[in-house]
Amino acid sequence: MENFESLVEAVLENNRMNSSKWSDWDSALHIQEVYGYLEENRERAVYEAFLDMLIRDNGENLETYQEAVDCMKYGYAFARGN
Repeated sequence: MENFESLVEAVLENNRMNSSKWSDWDSALHIQEVYGYLEENRERAVYEAFLDMLIRDNGENLETYQEAVDCMKYGYAFARGN
């Protein structure tokens, strides 16, 4: 696993298979220890912050965070479909 999307998908799959939830994870680093590290780049700290927010709010705002990641990666107009 090397990017934010694949880490999120891995956690979602784990949560489905094990009847667990986002808040069962200790931190973004815990997720990365299990599934591999995010690619080394300048956005890594931002992705880690998103993972930590998902843990804190138990994944309730996943779509919002994903949209923010898309905006960061591709630009606001592209991510919003404009």
